[in-house]
Amino acid sequence: KDGKKKDKSNAKSKSKSKVKKGKTKGEEIASDEVSEEVKDMRNKLGVLKSRGSTRDNSRAATARGKDNGIDGGNYPWSPYIVEPSVVPKSKTTNAPLEKLLLDRVYGYSTKHGIKNCHYLNRKEIVYPISSLAVVFQMDSSNQIIYGSSEEEGLGHDNTVTAVAVHPNKKIIASGQAGRPPSIHLWSLADGRALTQIILKQHHSSSHVACLRFSPDGKYLISGGVGSENYIHVYDWADGKTVVQESTGEGKPIDLTWGRAHKSDTFAVISEESHVLYKLDSIGKKSSKDVYKNKNSGVETTSGDFGEEDILYLGNIKGAITAWKNGSVFKNSNVVHSGGLTCLLTEAEFIYTCGEDKTVKKLSSKFDTLSQTTTQDVPISLDLNTRYRKFLVGMRSGYIMQYDTNSTDFNALVIGHGEETWGLVADPTNPEIFVTASDDGKLLVWNIEKEECVSVFTCNEEPTNNAANKRIKRAKKKPKKKVKGEVEVDIPPPTSESKLPYGEQGRALDINIVNGHVSVALNNGEVSIRESTKALGRLVAILNDCESWIPNLKSSPDGSKLVVCCADNHIYIYNSSSPLYPMLTKLPTQSPVYSLDFTTSSEVVRTQTTTQQIFYFSISSSVSSQVEDGPTRFRDESWYSHSCSLIWPAQGLLQAGLLDYMSYMATNLTNRLFSVAIANGEVRLYRCPCPSNAGYKSVFVHVGKVRRVAWNADSLFVMTVGGNDQAVIQWRMG
Repeated sequence: KDGKKKDKSNAKSKSKSKVKKGKTKGEEIASDEVSEEVKDMRNKLGVLKSRGSTRDNSRAATARGKDNGIDGGNYPWSPYIVEPSVVPKSKTTNAPLEKLLLDRVYGYSTKHGIKNCHYLNRKEIVYPISSLAVVFQMDSSNQIIYGSSEEEGLGHDNTVTAVAVHPNKKIIASGQAGRPPSIHLWSLADGRALTQIILKQHHSSSHVACLRFSPDGKYLISGGVGSENYIHVYDWADGKTVVQESTGEGKPIDLTWGRAHKSDTFAVISEESHVLYKLDSIGKKSSKDVYKNKNSGVETTSGDFGEEDILYLGNIKGAITAWKNGSVFKNSNVVHSGGLTCLLTEAEFIYTCGEDKTVKKLSSKFDTLSQTTTQDVPISLDLNTRYRKFLVGMRSGYIMQYDTNSTDFNALVIGHGEETWGLVADPTNPEIFVTASDDGKLLVWNIEKEECVSVFTCNEEPTNNAANKRIKRAKKKPKKKVKGEVEVDIPPPTSESKLPYGEQGRALDINIVNGHVSVALNNGEVSIRESTKALGRLVAILNDCESWIPNLKSSPDGSKLVVCCADNHIYIYNSSSPLYPMLTKLPTQSPVYSLDFTTSSEVVRTQTTTQQIFYFSISSSVSSQVEDGPTRFRDESWYSHSCSLIWPAQGLLQAGLLDYMSYMATNLTNRLFSVAIANGEVRLYRCPCPSNAGYKSVFVHVGKVRRVAWNADSLFVMTVGGNDQAVIQWRMG
């Protein structure tokens, strides 16, 4: 790798740019209260509250080092940091000249609320992902991103949890998480997304759960959820709050206005009840009526006003209740088996989505007029009846457009529906990278085309060809520990997927020599695929690991695959042999989350979750640990630097980042570090990184950035944000 290709990090970026570039900042929302751990992390990292363009922290690193008591003394990791015999002459502390520019964001947020993807017009839709709101232009596939502007103060600084569109289709409202959460009203101008007004929700709310404009566009309602639940009615053009009221224990899940253009009636819908409000001529509340659900224990999931101001409410049983003048008007039979997820009305019709993966058009008498089967559970619905289209946001992270008069559909947005860990760039093709998720999907992305080009499953079954008849899949579960006489499963951390562990993807690798793609699952299985172009063809299945797999990597010469397992071992396989026989199994004391090879492929170093580093010699038939590895291999040429307990990364350690880095990677010539931070930040450092080193940083992800990778020519960096479901493509600028 060293010397074979020129560093293209400083090369001119492509002239084609489809997105306004920039950054935002975010944090993970795990509960109503911000944890002490998160507060401590912010203080130590010196997280700045202000937003803006890519940040140059050439001077800030020194100040934070002093704040953390870093004075060049001895630390637990000091024995691992051994200076090479010949120290590079250049040890500048300046931030790198390069910076990260947001090039493309993939995915759709499905974790918060319903009715959050909408038509703006026949050719444009808007939807949330991570801390961004995205306008997608269907004809050109361009993105205009609210939150990517380089102008100071624009965009969200936390997860976008709700989106609504003004009746004029020109103003967009997007609400976020935070304390207090905020609501941004913005519009498109000259291909950019520009802020008009920012409104604040009640301080006790942790996020905005739902938003809705009045039919005439004068008012905006918001429903806030948190330690207390509040609704607000804003005269948004004047920036005034005309109604602010607690909803008690009822968490707002949906909002709807009466049908009339100047309707003064709106409903706040929660799981156990709904509340009808009326406004007077100056927008003040004139009346309020609370109605409990008639069927005890049957939670409401969505609702909307229909003709004659009949309020239709769908529930988890898949049925609909119609209310009129404060009483039940009529009930439907079960419309969707498994539950109803979303309900809209248009003219005299009712449109519903359900857990049974269908969208139905009903008459006012609840007769089914038409039915469309969707690829996954629909959770958001919008209609374009003029052009006979409807838009469906799905729990899987997809947004699809369907034709009402045929079975035709288009996948407008493709993404992951659960936490995403797996990320690898094709080392031989600078246009390709692959992601894997707990949702069981394996997605192949094309950087140049800016789209997902193929979809596979993480546990692909062998095909009926001669080679794959020798492949056997074991029925495995994650490693178990014994507590008394009771066996307890050891699940992978943070996995919230309902899929079996044997279907959830966790780590990825691509062999630079034979092109094989290794896919690690959360039950300890590794499947070897033929190539990024043939991910459906299995080469081998490895069943030796007894727990989930944080990482795996092939050697530079393509002869070995090292699998890091949470059972406190690394497994080394012969990747030159057709069925990948295991060569050896070595103990590591605790799980390994990062590893590097020397350019000769004869030595591997591993870093564990307990911040220890181990060196292993794997050149001979008998592999063994090298106790004095930091000293013996200090002058060795390393193929990559993903372990942080090394001399080239000492500046990161002295800046107090050891416990906050979730992953790091170097570019083609090991001259730049891209570092994923646990607070949603991605940093760019020089390599080697001296003490008090400056850096460039960007914020878009919310919560931990799980993986970071450079493409094959180092012109792009890709990141996956774990729980925020975002896959982001950054261009080097």
